[in-house]
Parts: sequence; C-alpha cells; structure tokens
Amino acid sequence: AVVSGKAIQLQCGLMPRNRKSIMTEQYHEKGLMDMDARNNLEIIHTAVDGAILRNRYGRAVIRQHDIGLISLPTGEIVMADPSLRHDIADFKRVALHQKVSPGIYPVFAYSAHSGDDCSLAFAEICFADQQPVDFIAAKTILDAEQSSRRYCGYVANGATGCTDARFFKDACIHPKSSEWNYDLTLDDALSENREQLGLSCAAGISPNGDYSAAIFTVPSGVYYWYWGKDKKGDICCLTADFFTYL
Repeated sequence: AVVSGKAIQLQCGLMPRNRKSIMTEQYHEKGLMDMDARNNLEIIHTAVDGAILRNRYGRAVIRQHDIGLISLPTGEIVMADPSLRHDIADFKRVALHQKVSPGIYPVFAYSAHSGDDCSLAFAEICFADQQPVDFIAAKTILDAEQSSRRYCGYVANGATGCTDARFFKDACIHPKSSEWNYDLTLDDALSENREQLGLSCAAGISPNGDYSAAIFTVPSGVYYWYWGKDKKGDICCLTADFFTYL
C-alpha cells in the first residue's frame, strides 16, 4: 500500500502513545466508545464513496472496495495474520467470543485518500444486507472471560486478518500445508489489489474449499474491532478500524 511518510514510520513499532491514544484508553476504561470511532463507523455505512473523515493526520476521502469472499464453516472467527505460523495454545487469545452463522460472506476494504497517499482505513465482513445502526466491541474469548474493559485493542505487527476456527486449527497442526494454501488462495489477489487499488489486502477461498482467509496489511499498532448491529439488534457486520486512532 502507498502510505504517508508518517504512517510508514509507524510500521516499525507499536502506535506511539500520543494525547489522542491516551484519551482513547481512558474512554475505553470507562466502558465508553470514543465518539470519533462511532461517528466514523456510522459515516462509512451511510455515505461510503466520497465520505470525508479525519484522524490526527488530517482529512481523508473514503472509498469502498469489494476484495473477495471468506468462508466461515463454523462461524467462529479468528483474528490473526494468516501469513504467519500460530500456536494452538493461542486460540483463545485470537478467536472472537461472538460467533456468526456459518456461511460464505463478502469482505470489503475501505481506502483513505489524502493527496497522493492511499492507505487501508477499515476492513469489514458483511453477514447480512442490512445497515448497522449500533456498534459493540468485538472481543476475543480470553478478553471476554478475563477483561473488565468493555473495549479491547489488538496488536497488528504489519498485518492482521481473519479466518475460521477450523482453518486456524488445521494450520496449527499442518503449517506447511497451510502455507501452500495461503499462497494458492491469496497471492494473486494481493498482487492484483496492490496494482489496482494501491492496497495490500485480499480475501479468498481455496479451489477445494478447505482453506479461506482475509489479510489486511496495516502500519503496526493497536486497533479496535466492532460488531455492527442492525435495527433488530442482529449482527450484520464485523468492522476493523485502522483509521481513527492511527
């Protein structure tokens, strides 16, 4: 992805603790959702293409892109970089507590444009053709069991992503096979999206259906994930915010 010079500096380590990030932590410790995050999530779902958002680097124009499909045969989503090897012992640290109905779902990327710079601002899995009207924290099993904080940030060291619990466990047991499936499923899509969108992200399902994942390359930092709920209170999307607290 093509990012600003300031964003490139963030790829070398965790997000610096500036005044904004400290205020965000204080909001979350009190069980509150920062209004900037809520406003941004609402805006990208009501006025997607051409919507203007702000973070500490200034204004950016948001565009939405369909980047592929993800298969969730168990409906249990694991939040991790699929290009890396993982240990089955870490499952509760990366698997989301909330489950969704098993199925195949579209994945969208939202790009942020400022001058000649383009970066990944949000990523989303859509579970229903409904507009979200409320957002709640997406927490891992471990945090749901042990953390008293209502909102939990998760570290991404240059990339993050999603896969199903079945594929994650298979990859832990058979890492070589998983690496081959990753290359087969996502390599071409990553190259195509870099060339066409200026974004290093992709989602896909292997030809035989025994592997599926989405990957999002972002500056290293701490990011928040949210479940979007429709008017009936049903979960309709899972959104990762890579923009608000960058």
